[in-house]
Amino acid sequence: MIETVNGDILIVDDTITSLNALLTILTNSGYEVRGAHNGATGLMIAQAEPPELVLLDVKMPDMDGYEVCRQLKQNPVTADIPVIFVSALDEVEDKVKGFEAGGVDFISKPYQLEEVLARVQIHLRLSKLQKQLEVQNDLLQDEVSERERAEAALRVMNDELEQRVGTRTAELAQANGQIQEYSENLEQLVANRTRELEVLYRVTAVASESLDLEISLRRSLEQILAAMHSSTGVIHLLNKKEQTLNLIVHQGVQAKVLEQISSLSAASPLAAQIMASGQPTIVPGLSHIPFLPPAPSADQRQTYIGMPLSSRGQQVGLMSFVREKELAHPSAEELALLNSVAEQIGLVVERAWLQQQAEQTAVMEERARLARDLHDSVTQLLYSATLIAEAGRESINSDNYERAHTCVIELGDISQQALKEMRLLIYELHPPKLERDGLLAALQERLDSVEGRTKIATQLLVDDLPELPIKMQETLYFIALEALNNTLKHAQAKSVALHIKVNNHDQQLCLHVTDDGVGFDPGNTAGKGGLGLKSMQARADKLGGTLTILSELGRGTAVKACLAFHPTIPDANKNGSKPH
Repeated sequence: MIETVNGDILIVDDTITSLNALLTILTNSGYEVRGAHNGATGLMIAQAEPPELVLLDVKMPDMDGYEVCRQLKQNPVTADIPVIFVSALDEVEDKVKGFEAGGVDFISKPYQLEEVLARVQIHLRLSKLQKQLEVQNDLLQDEVSERERAEAALRVMNDELEQRVGTRTAELAQANGQIQEYSENLEQLVANRTRELEVLYRVTAVASESLDLEISLRRSLEQILAAMHSSTGVIHLLNKKEQTLNLIVHQGVQAKVLEQISSLSAASPLAAQIMASGQPTIVPGLSHIPFLPPAPSADQRQTYIGMPLSSRGQQVGLMSFVREKELAHPSAEELALLNSVAEQIGLVVERAWLQQQAEQTAVMEERARLARDLHDSVTQLLYSATLIAEAGRESINSDNYERAHTCVIELGDISQQALKEMRLLIYELHPPKLERDGLLAALQERLDSVEGRTKIATQLLVDDLPELPIKMQETLYFIALEALNNTLKHAQAKSVALHIKVNNHDQQLCLHVTDDGVGFDPGNTAGKGGLGLKSMQARADKLGGTLTILSELGRGTAVKACLAFHPTIPDANKNGSKPH
């Protein structure tokens, strides 16, 4: 079943029954639909508020569908709107005439519901993709203009043919031959455009996936090499600090050559020329291509094509590949495709670099937080223990054994508290690997290794969970960690419970952490884990979630974190989604 892409559709049909039927079908399928009873009205509606797609009847009074389509295509405002003819005419000549007028498809009456929806959906999707290729569309428009000029010449010849049928038979045959040639050229052009759109779509899909940078670049290189009929290519990324181009992925390169091209100077003549131009650089007839293996023999010269990779005006790397001598110089369409693909690859690189910077920033922030916790908790406790030990020693020296006994008890309590704080810090420095064990195993390990050793009763309740993205697992894990730390430090709780469940109605995944401790006033968190509460809120906000804190003095505390979640197929092995 084809997934619906919403769009604005104009239907032009002088038959009320057919018009209403199409209006009902498309409106019920989620489209915005308008109707016109004749060609002139349809042209006015399209001019005033252009639709995304036109369904056009052929046989209409005053102005037939072919003429309506021609006028739509001649108007700059409506020229790019795809037109699908809907008609009972089913001859090849009728369809060719429709395509010549500028239509993109032909639906024969009586039509099938599934066919109408499928063709409408496909052409809406193609229209959206084609808008990304303005350069290619300009080239295609030139072809259409040339075809229209040929049609005008053909009409003149047909007029003359009506007057002198007997003497102009040869010219009619010549005109028919021209039509056939134009039709074949158009079919080839459409096939080329479709192939190029498919390559760009696949590269764009790779760019939108959350993949490792090397995997994304390798898949993109495979796509562009296939499209350019090449078997050898490489991608280097720019190290701005060292001004070197470092090899990231390659295909078809001999092993003995890899070491030579693993790191290149960005200042080398050819590399500098390509990076400065911002456009594909083509060097034909070289027996040896920089960055790539030499040709097997001197008569097998290669054409080198180098493409700079950039994002937001900043150079990020270089893509290089070769074509053998028998292949023609890259066409304008191929060069336009190269530019579009290079732009997508540049976005992939920029996204990977930004993610790396964000992860480094997060690490530094976490280190600073642990340093603050170490200073605010363990260091202060150890300093207090030193003072009490000194007081105890003075009490013994002065034979005040009762005071010395009190100091020993206080020293033991402070030592236990310091041990508890150290266990928390050590656990945060060495958390379980979520990618390996999953969220539930990590939470259970925390409860067993920390709360379990401090004699706090624990409970982990989990509904059946689908597979969770690793970012969501990390966010829930660290929110739970902050809540458990606050409970351990401040709540004096005897028990704590964690509950993770999916709310399918609201499409949310919620984590509940509750304890039976002393509680606190949420409006006054000074000295009661305020920094931890802010950290939990920041983590929830980062994934567009919500955090709710409910607490009352003497009544315990409840922490609830909810994240937007669209369930997928359950995978108990990855998340350990069995109830505990």
